Amino acid sequence: MLNYPQYHRKTYDELFEEALHLIPLYSKEWTNFNMSDPAITVLENFTAFQALQMEKMDTISEETDLALLSLAGFKPKKENRATVYVTSENREKAGTIEHFPKGKKFHASEMTFEVPEDTDYVYGQIIGVLGMGHGRQKDFTDMLVSYNVKQGIYPFGRVAEAGNALYLVLNALPKSGKDLVLYVQPSENDIRRDAGEEIGKIYADIEVSILTGAGYEVVETKDMTASFLSRGLIVIKVPQGAIMTDFNGYHGYVIKFYVKESRYDVPPKINIISAFLTRLVQQDTKAIVSTEKESSDDFAHHISYGKYTVHASDEVMRYRRVGFVHGFDEERFALTPFSHIVPESLEFVVEFKRDDGTIEYRLSRTMKEFSYHLENEDSELVVDVPGEAVGGELLIASLALYEGDNGNIIADNSFEDGFYNPANGFGGRFKEKTADVIKRFSKDLKTHRTMVNEEDYENIIKNDRRMLIDKVHAWRVSDHEVHITAKPFSEEERPKLTDLYKDLIYEDIDAARLLTTKVVIQNPGYVGVRVKCTLKLKRFMSVGSNIKETLKECIRKEILKCNFGAKLSFRKLYNILRSMEEIELVDDFSILPESYDGVEMQGNDIKAFDGCMIYPSHISVEIMR
Repeated sequence: MLNYPQYHRKTYDELFEEALHLIPLYSKEWTNFNMSDPAITVLENFTAFQALQMEKMDTISEETDLALLSLAGFKPKKENRATVYVTSENREKAGTIEHFPKGKKFHASEMTFEVPEDTDYVYGQIIGVLGMGHGRQKDFTDMLVSYNVKQGIYPFGRVAEAGNALYLVLNALPKSGKDLVLYVQPSENDIRRDAGEEIGKIYADIEVSILTGAGYEVVETKDMTASFLSRGLIVIKVPQGAIMTDFNGYHGYVIKFYVKESRYDVPPKINIISAFLTRLVQQDTKAIVSTEKESSDDFAHHISYGKYTVHASDEVMRYRRVGFVHGFDEERFALTPFSHIVPESLEFVVEFKRDDGTIEYRLSRTMKEFSYHLENEDSELVVDVPGEAVGGELLIASLALYEGDNGNIIADNSFEDGFYNPANGFGGRFKEKTADVIKRFSKDLKTHRTMVNEEDYENIIKNDRRMLIDKVHAWRVSDHEVHITAKPFSEEERPKLTDLYKDLIYEDIDAARLLTTKVVIQNPGYVGVRVKCTLKLKRFMSVGSNIKETLKECIRKEILKCNFGAKLSFRKLYNILRSMEEIELVDDFSILPESYDGVEMQGNDIKAFDGCMIYPSHISVEIMR
């Protein structure tokens, strides 16, 4: 029913004619096609039943769809405001504290963000970044702070050994007991994007400490960067007694990230590290209610409703009167022109006119048995239970609007007073529509959670975010035994599977394999291929090293596409060269394996065995004059 397309189907007459013409395909003697024939009467009844059933299916309500989805464990994702973290570039204010009241607005172009709670912001910056280990020291300050060239640095070295450390020198710190928030972003391809804290514990144990009068003190830390492998925040609790000191040419507070134990599959490489971040949420408050008379510069109007004061914008003032509550359940009110309202922000002052002509005002949150919710992209108010609001008129008292995923802004936007966001905004979305929930449900139905065929093994292993798997291959050696091999992402040309990776793969297998199937993990085998070719270029092409390197890279990329057990086609490589516009003639061309341990020749092609992969070892390109 959930996947049934809701549109009007064929009419009764169309269905009957279609069924009538199909009869001869099944039985020429079943009916004489006379309208009084019993077979025709049976056919009419079945056609009528089908038409009625289609009509019922076409009129299934959205509420019914949502109820069915809920039974299957799928509910619409709720609306969410985007979050962004900002920091200040103002070095003159380093060490000073500024109070940001709840609701303080920050603007990035036409997008409005607000401080979600009262915040005492400490101005400060990172002024020094140094890497140390095994008697070696590197100063990364120019690359990450001074010039921010974003070429990427290895904070714990290219090997990321235990005992190495990264030091940050800061010109300020929050007060003891408060949080210092940092943002780290890996360079190049952030394959482990948003990997999370748990994945980080798999690959390293990193101890964070801050220099105090008694030495380095280990501090409470929440690391959402997966030990510097993924973009994310690092939240550090500031201890008592932190001191400023001279440290390798810099004067400030020192934070030390020490690698106690390293199990990295790839060494961390980062190109952004920022500190002193504070959180903003994307919303634009149009009205607030308080019991205080004092006004706010953020709003043009300040209206007193008895003991309540509503601070509102011009827009809210024009549309503040929503309507009278008549007393029946699920009474609906249009909130035109407002849409995408933050649900928890919406409150009302309820106005009652007494018999003696006086007016009484009550705040919706104080009224018993009065409840409401928003529908239709938050532009329609539904009063679920009128309760004590019966007979009163609803007036908007507080209201904030949000812009869904538009609030997920890119990094490096300029806000007021020198603030900017080093990271992208995230988390913003509108309430999920029923059609999108149905699509998510359908996709989940097609998701394999049990290893049945070879492709299932490969998908489950390759999609495990804990590992960086470049290529994986599974093959069946008998009805009850499957072998698996995989090539990790690595700067090495022929990487093997580490014991850690094997353990993680076995975890995936044990959770999803059939109990009657034995699975064996093999280390990958590699066989290099030598390619030799002699080419004649077209007359307008000049002979130089650039053209040779271009041709070599073209051949290399084609060979690297090969997975385990793949065949390297002589004809395909030859045709690729022959089709290049720079080449007039391929005079000589050959491909040969370095060894036959893991491959076999099939004519001029090279076929790898299941556990082996072909890679380019030596490519020779000669140019004829």
